[in-house]
Amino acid sequence: MSQSPYFPFDVLYSDKSPILFQGRAMSRAKSRRNLDFQDVLSNLQANGISIRVASPKLVMEEAPESYKNVTDVVNTCHAAGISKKCIQLKPVAVIKG
Repeated sequence: MSQSPYFPFDVLYSDKSPILFQGRAMSRAKSRRNLDFQDVLSNLQANGISIRVASPKLVMEEAPESYKNVTDVVNTCHAAGISKKCIQLKPVAVIKG
């Protein structure tokens, strides 16, 4: 999981930014099959991340391991000329609903 990725310039102006389509490394079903609920919770807590979820399966579906590394995606888009890195942000909250 990236702690403070760079975001491309167009993320500030467009709902079609490549960063919004970062992508999953594992499908939701594969995440539920391959990840252990307690392991994911322990890893999140070790990184100072607390969560509240309606269903334990959401923990595995939305685990950091389920997604591609955002820094790699941003760097690839920048190198390909698709987007320009302009600001580095630190995530403070995620709300899924």
